[in-house]
Amino acid sequence: MGGLSGDVGFLPTATYYGRIRGDFLNMFVSICGNRFGRSSVRPFGAPFKITDELIMELIEKFEVLREEVIDVGNLMLDNPEVLGRFEQTGIVDKKTAKTIGIVGPAGRASGIPYDIRKSFSKAKHIYERSIEMMTDDEGSVNSRAKVYFKETINSIDFCIGALQHSDFPTGTSNEEKLKLKPNCFIVTLEEAWRGELSHCIITDENGKIKRYKIKDPSFHNWTALELAVRNEGIYDFPLCNKSFNLSYCGFDL
Repeated sequence: MGGLSGDVGFLPTATYYGRIRGDFLNMFVSICGNRFGRSSVRPFGAPFKITDELIMELIEKFEVLREEVIDVGNLMLDNPEVLGRFEQTGIVDKKTAKTIGIVGPAGRASGIPYDIRKSFSKAKHIYERSIEMMTDDEGSVNSRAKVYFKETINSIDFCIGALQHSDFPTGTSNEEKLKLKPNCFIVTLEEAWRGELSHCIITDENGKIKRYKIKDPSFHNWTALELAVRNEGIYDFPLCNKSFNLSYCGFDL
C-alpha cells in the first residue's frame, strides 16, 4: 500500500505506511528475536514461548496499528488524484484472470473467489473466526489496492483473536516425529501473503526426500502483469508492477 502511493507521488500514505510497516516488523523482534520472523515456524510448534505479558503488549500494539492502517488507507483511497491514477489502470478482467490462473489478492481483485483459507475444508475451521473473503470485480490497480487494504484489516483482527483465544506451547524438535513415510507423494497448500503456495514432496523407500518442488504465487501472477501493462502508458508500469507485488527472486517461498 505504501509502495502504491509512492508510485503515484502521494507521499503522506507512502511515509506513514513505511513507518507502520516498521512497527509490525519490530513486533516480530519481541516474539522471536528477528524482524522477519525467521525460524519462527517449525514442525510441531515454535521454538519460543509467548508470555501472557507479551500477549497483552502485542494486542495493544495491534489495536493501535489497526486504527492507523485504516486512517492512512482511507486517506489514500479517498483522494481524487490517487483514484485518477488507480481506477481503470492495469485491468485484468475475470475471464482472463481465470484463464491464466491468477491467485491470491490479485486474483480476488479480478473477481475470483479463491482463498486456501476458505476454499478447502481442512483450513476453514482454522480461519473461520475472522478471515473474510475479499473480492472486487474491476481487476484494476484500484481493485487490488482495496483488496490489500481490507485484507490487512482482516489479518490484524485474526491476529488479535488468535492472541486472545489460543494457547502457544513451546515446540520441540523430536527427530522421531520428523521422520517421513517411505514411498509417499505429498502435496500441501497454504495461502501465503501473495496467494497460493504449494509444496510437493516425494520420498524414497527409506523415507528420504527424493524430490521437493515448491510453486510460489508469482509463478502464476507474472503473466497477469504482462497483460495488465498492454496499451498502458510507460509511466503506469511501476504502478501496475507494484499492484501485483510480484517476487523477483523467490522470496514467496
